[in-house]
Amino acid sequence: MKQKATAALLWSVAGYLACYLAAYLLGPPLLKYVPLDHAWTFVPAKGAIAMGYFGLLLYALAGAVLTFALAFMVPERILRNHLRHSVWTISLLSCFGLAAALLKEGLHWIF
Repeated sequence: MKQKATAALLWSVAGYLACYLAAYLLGPPLLKYVPLDHAWTFVPAKGAIAMGYFGLLLYALAGAVLTFALAFMVPERILRNHLRHSVWTISLLSCFGLAAALLKEGLHWIF
């Protein structure tokens, strides 16, 4: 049972990374917080300062919860055999996310 929970947790981290990257790169409508108005909105008024970071986190958290629930439903013998694959998936998603973010934002902010 402990290995099943560990594997499900690792897969939920992979789901978190995948959903965060998808929301960041694809740009779906994000829930944004407008601090001066103390309001949440999907479409802020023109010229308003809005923070979309919380919307990104909501997408990522939803992906992590969904992935954990799906991974926890998988039989333990299958998850035990694929524990190593979840670690590789997290590593590859992290590298892909870093590369995609650098390409999207450009390399000018590094130098």
